[in-house]
Amino acid sequence: MINNENANVELNKKTNTMEKFIMIIGLEGAGRKSISKLLNESLEEYTIEYFRKLYKFTYNNTKFEIFKAGMETRYFEEPDLWNNYCTQCQGIIFVVDSSDTFLFNSACEELTWLLNQAKLNNKPLLIFANKSDISFYRLSDISEYLKLNSIVKDRKSMILFSSVVENTGITEGIAWIINNLNIK
Repeated sequence: MINNENANVELNKKTNTMEKFIMIIGLEGAGRKSISKLLNESLEEYTIEYFRKLYKFTYNNTKFEIFKAGMETRYFEEPDLWNNYCTQCQGIIFVVDSSDTFLFNSACEELTWLLNQAKLNNKPLLIFANKSDISFYRLSDISEYLKLNSIVKDRKSMILFSSVVENTGITEGIAWIINNLNIK
């Protein structure tokens, strides 16, 4: 599915599973890999190149291919490769460390840049305010710091607390994004 730019959703008739390509992205240390691993302990990791990793796993009869990248990826990638991933992307999961206020500005800048990518228009956005077990902020505070009211606009979106340590919020978020993927 990775090399087919026109493939949005593919039904595997033998296993009756849906295949999705979701970008999980955020600043370094926010919890992208931990969230992916929590969803499926038998997570297969495919290293594609130094700054990119692709994870494949099945969750509730949905086969996921997740392109995991730190926001630094866009600075080192060839534009064509980044555009290819954006074209294939059906949904975006942005992970922010909800306990680290020093990084909220950077997270806001990177999320703004990401949502301004034309190829990602109308893709549903799930924001995991991760590490909620050690954060004292409310979701409304985090939304304000990330300027979500001005940058999300008409996009289907949801912000949700998550904690890998407490195993909270993640399954609810994945259920939301599965239900809101743009299926053509």
